[in-house]
Amino acid sequence: MIFITSVAKMCKVAQGFKNTHNRYGSIDFALVKEWLQSELGYALDEEEFVTLKGVLQTLSDKYKESFIKLLGVKSAQRLQEWCDAIGVKSKEVQTITLPNEIKEVIQW
Repeated sequence: MIFITSVAKMCKVAQGFKNTHNRYGSIDFALVKEWLQSELGYALDEEEFVTLKGVLQTLSDKYKESFIKLLGVKSAQRLQEWCDAIGVKSKEVQTITLPNEIKEVIQW
């Protein structure tokens, strides 16, 4: 399976949104902060964010790339859960972020 997406849409899938249009929900930034802290050891300021782009702009390149890769893994895991639920067998998910910044291949 190939998942070509923006980073924000990938984050929404990782958080469980099957429809990523903004009228169906928004990114849970408390969860974004939690992932950054627990998975990467990075504590965001108490600043309120309304876009994932805003979060990414505060991260150094090291953390930005690691966080995008983490979102790739989490979204691939979520896609696998959804495929399993409907009986679709998939052995691999490739996530490609627009504009082709990060490519990640997750296999199981």
